[in-house]
Amino acid sequence: MNLGRRRWILLAALTAVSVGALFAVSWVVMTYERHTLDTRRFNDLQRELDESTWRADAAIAPLLATESARPDEHYEAFYITDQALTREGEPLPGGKILVPSPLLVKPDRYAILHFAWNEASGWTSPQLPAPEFHRDAIERGWTDAASIERAALLLRDLADPDLATFLMERLSPSRVEGSSGPIAAVVPPGRDQQGRLRLLLARRSGDEPAGIQGVWFDWPALRQRLRNATHFDERELRLELLEQPRGEIEPGTSRMANLPVLLKLNAVPPPPPGWSTTRRVLTLAWIGFLATVGATVVALWTAWELSARRGRFASAVTHELRTPLTTFCMYSQMLADGVVSTDEARADYHRTLVTEAERLRRVVDNVLTHSRIEGRRAGLARERVPLRALLDVILPRLEERALEGGLCFDATDPRSIAPEVELVTDRQAVEQILMNLVDNSVKYGASGADPELKIELQVSDRAVRVRVSDNGPGIPRDISRRLFEPYARSERAVESRAPGVGLGLALARGLARELGGDLRRLPADVGASFELRLPRAS
Repeated sequence: MNLGRRRWILLAALTAVSVGALFAVSWVVMTYERHTLDTRRFNDLQRELDESTWRADAAIAPLLATESARPDEHYEAFYITDQALTREGEPLPGGKILVPSPLLVKPDRYAILHFAWNEASGWTSPQLPAPEFHRDAIERGWTDAASIERAALLLRDLADPDLATFLMERLSPSRVEGSSGPIAAVVPPGRDQQGRLRLLLARRSGDEPAGIQGVWFDWPALRQRLRNATHFDERELRLELLEQPRGEIEPGTSRMANLPVLLKLNAVPPPPPGWSTTRRVLTLAWIGFLATVGATVVALWTAWELSARRGRFASAVTHELRTPLTTFCMYSQMLADGVVSTDEARADYHRTLVTEAERLRRVVDNVLTHSRIEGRRAGLARERVPLRALLDVILPRLEERALEGGLCFDATDPRSIAPEVELVTDRQAVEQILMNLVDNSVKYGASGADPELKIELQVSDRAVRVRVSDNGPGIPRDISRRLFEPYARSERAVESRAPGVGLGLALARGLARELGGDLRRLPADVGASFELRLPRAS
């Protein structure tokens, strides 16, 4: 495992540990915040529920007060009054006038049935007169036949000896002789004919023999009245009758003081939409952390890439400079020592020194040019140039270089290009791009049986494309991904000691992009193929 891979594994491990720690902290903080918000929201709802219970008690208080203050005689359909007056205001003799009960004439809208019970009379109701009074009560408009029939059915449903025993046990007697006892709301055992619990408000009567007086409430109507007094709707709050008194009240519930009714929240509503401060802070922390990790990765990648590039640069340039410098030193020393005796040999040595000097100059020029391109200081001299004229100058030089390298040269005839096709470009930059491509073909593509270099041109409305192809061994797989990176050389090039520092393609692409075009590799079954795209002059 190389050093670079170990560095990335170490960085990935540290990043994973940091992400895990931050995630754990975020999870704990979010869980705590959720628990805190749920508790706070539940406490607020419990407070609202207690306030709603108080409002419900206040809403039902007038009804309870009316029933508590109702005199005993109202529980008879007709009772004798001694307070009757004539039209002249004279009192009538008492004990002779029957008046209808207000409960017969105008029953309460929340009452299903008012009732009374004692051992002598059994179950009776002021809404159910004695049969001999039916006709008179109906004719006078105090009631109607349907109401009488309904009261009879309800009283038959209510008439149960066990119910009377239950009420007598649950109701407290009066502390004042001859008066009714305190009123109490109870939910007796059993259900009505529709299978519902019954809510009764009853008291012990003050008459002899002792009995019971009360009212059977219409629970659905009364429940709606209680619900209207709260701040909750049917989906949030449920009102239930309690058959048996409960000890401790569960969280999310509240019991009315005057009625055996339990107010119960169905569920804690979800939190309001929006982001809490904690969530915003955690989001910013994550963004900052990820940005830091990204910046660290980019910085490390840049540093390691720069280090690797420096290493490749040192290796390539050192190798490329060593050969001509060695030749310089040796040939110069031999010329200085007079070892070379003939004029012809000395001329050959001089030509070799000039060639190696030109080689050194190209290396230095390529390095400096690439440095200027990376620093956005290419300094290209753009001018409007006819494409035909540009190719007339460049193609012969490319052909000469190809022939020197032992390649057959085949290029598109410049005369086939329309004279009006022009480029706004730098002549020397275009020549250098194409010369670098031809040099690569000479270095690596001349080893085949019939080496050939082909240059094809394609002109469109917006661009000029120049394709340079050879039929050599192609591009090795180990360098294909780093083909346009500076100082990148394949293992085959290093082993064969091919000249160059690995700047040719990187420099060519950099110049092409500085000219507004691009250089890319084309897929090829045989050899290598590259396409230079340059924009046409508008």
